[in-house]
Amino acid sequence: MSDRYVALLRGINVGGNNKIVMKELAEAFREAGYADVSTYINSGNVLFSAPKRPTEEELEKVITDAFGLTISVLVRSHDEIAKVVAKAPKELDDPDVRPDVYFLRPGLSPADALERMPDPNPDVDRLWKGPGVLYTTRVAELASKSRLTKVVGTKLYKEMSVRNWNTTRKLLALLEA
Repeated sequence: MSDRYVALLRGINVGGNNKIVMKELAEAFREAGYADVSTYINSGNVLFSAPKRPTEEELEKVITDAFGLTISVLVRSHDEIAKVVAKAPKELDDPDVRPDVYFLRPGLSPADALERMPDPNPDVDRLWKGPGVLYTTRVAELASKSRLTKVVGTKLYKEMSVRNWNTTRKLLALLEA
């Protein structure tokens, strides 16, 4: 029996860098032996089935072999994504905020990640710890005053992959389809 997973690729198709065509990415996963492969949006979300959970390193090798790129990948099971959605603070559904989910690499605890995040702007930013994630919101009309974007380019940022709240919920729906 196979379980469902999502591979969250970090930093592809951003600003013209690390370009990967989603159809070709799906084919690379099929050629590596994964089943029921599909992608969601151009930012690198690959849904697939496998008899056992692949490691991040195994999937990173699939991408390096197929595209010659060194791309960081996070793997989450259906159950892990379901837990992330179920445990999310209700504030993520506030229409006046921009909600995101920062998925953390194995070995990085939510407590450590929270401690290493830039100090939030108390008028704009909110952060919560979750199961293998940090949840964040920024007041939409004040988003340019957010301090959370200072994480970009830091060592910490390389240990996470960010998805907006709508994408996170859509990934769960696709895993369940």
